[in-house]
Amino acid sequence: MRRVAVARLVLIVPVALALVAAVPGWVGVAYQELLLPSDLAIPLPLRVIAGAPIAAIVVVAAWLLAEVIGGLAARRIVLDGSSVAGALGAAVLGVARAPASALLTLGLSLAGTLPVLVPAVVVVGVAWDRARVALVDATDGVAVIVSTLVLVAAWAASLGVAAIAAAWRSALWTAELARRERPG
Repeated sequence: MRRVAVARLVLIVPVALALVAAVPGWVGVAYQELLLPSDLAIPLPLRVIAGAPIAAIVVVAAWLLAEVIGGLAARRIVLDGSSVAGALGAAVLGVARAPASALLTLGLSLAGTLPVLVPAVVVVGVAWDRARVALVDATDGVAVIVSTLVLVAAWAASLGVAAIAAAWRSALWTAELARRERPG
């Protein structure tokens, strides 16, 4: 498992470099938006991303590419006993040889993950808002207890949904690696 962690840590470097490159542009846009807001109806982070979209695209692309390569490398390390360098090299080579397959698998994993995680996060947000209001008002002890229990239940359910989504993504990438390595 240590080799898997090392492979994942190595892949943080390109994402960190993308973030380092993106931050100056985001800071410049944020500074302008704080001095002279373009539209106060739109939250500041969205205005900053809209003001420097290329930086956001580069960060997301680096993150997703690192996720794909890291997932394939981790499976090679665990299933084949590959070294970190060998697994990373094989993963990069595999993605370079069949980028359409990697993109389709990534798209399918996101298509199965986002529709279940986004509503779960929204439910937790609503539950938190209700609990916060009950705690701030604090006039009804039962309302505080019930809203807190609802928040805990929503959070636990979201963790369960996230676990199922992670298992879905893991199964897809394991199947992708098996498909790439099958003989013939």
